[in-house]
Amino acid sequence: MRSIVCLLLLGIISGCQSSHRWQQTCVPLAATANYCLAPLPWQQHVTPLPADIAQQVRFEHNGKAQELLLQLQFAPENEIMVGLAPLGQSLFTLSFDGNTLNSEHSVLLASNFRGDYLMAVQQLVYWPAAMVQQAIPEANIRDFRCQQGYCRELTLNGKMLASIHYEQTPGWQSPVAVELPDANLRLTIKPM
Repeated sequence: MRSIVCLLLLGIISGCQSSHRWQQTCVPLAATANYCLAPLPWQQHVTPLPADIAQQVRFEHNGKAQELLLQLQFAPENEIMVGLAPLGQSLFTLSFDGNTLNSEHSVLLASNFRGDYLMAVQQLVYWPAAMVQQAIPEANIRDFRCQQGYCRELTLNGKMLASIHYEQTPGWQSPVAVELPDANLRLTIKPM
């Protein structure tokens, strides 16, 4: 009986959501550099519309690791990112139309959850270099071949803001490692 009550309470709690809406949001990558979300590249006719994809993401921050699953859905008018706990419980849903980011997330996430930060990291990894450069004009972006296969670096005045390593040619199907030194954050992204 007690376990049934606990399961019911967990079900009720997991259904609670918090919502946020941001217009042209910018997130800090370093003390002196902000990344402002760029438009969707397929709306700008820069890239074709990607196929929907599921990813496994591992976050490492200050010696602690977290994992989640992402379901990415793409349409001509928007991108929807759904974050799931490893057991499939919905944690958040982000919807970005190229201008406005809507975020709904479970109250089980920290109150300072920033969907815009997660969307910015995704853009750093997958958006064309020219669009990333426009979103953070004071920084330098460089794509090049490296030992890992293919790399992208974002620097400001010689300081590394982001280091991205693709196991294959950059794209949604390539496993990726991302390091954001100022945030002491490392992400590993694997397509499923």
